[in-house]
Amino acid sequence: MRYPEGMALQNKFPILWDCFLQRINDALKATTQEELGRRLGVGKSAITKWRHGSTRGADLQDFLRYCDVLGIDFCGIINGTPTPTYSPSPFEIALTGVLDSFLSVHNLTHEKAASSLWPETANGAAKLGSILTAKEPLTPEVLMQLCLLMEEDPGKLLRLARERVQPEGEQISGNAKSA
Repeated sequence: MRYPEGMALQNKFPILWDCFLQRINDALKATTQEELGRRLGVGKSAITKWRHGSTRGADLQDFLRYCDVLGIDFCGIINGTPTPTYSPSPFEIALTGVLDSFLSVHNLTHEKAASSLWPETANGAAKLGSILTAKEPLTPEVLMQLCLLMEEDPGKLLRLARERVQPEGEQISGNAKSA
């Protein structure tokens, strides 16, 4: 990895950490700490400690994995040339979380689901993983194929995602949500 002339990694860490916390906070608009912790491979308490500033504890390998899951261009930030990354909406994050949960409920691994979606593709599980961690866009076609595979109503999954983003009783566009 090349660093900008005279720029040590420790000088870039505050930028990385701020980006990391922003992605954590963005993700929590659409999911729970438990779900996000599951995606990152940490407990709910680790996320709480990060957000409250009581710890920045993670070794570099773990931090790189967290950045990858959250779609943070670690190398680009370090080198001063971040590449544009896909930035999902809170609804998209919620929907991919719902889909990932439903795949687990139906005992479908990413490998099994990907082999049904893209039988000719060798890296289908990685592609599905990128979609389900909201690093790549979820297309309507993939959503419908996953719903067919799980024999689930797409409307049900969309409603569940909407509820994660807009909990019942909160205002939507100035109008109270009807019960």
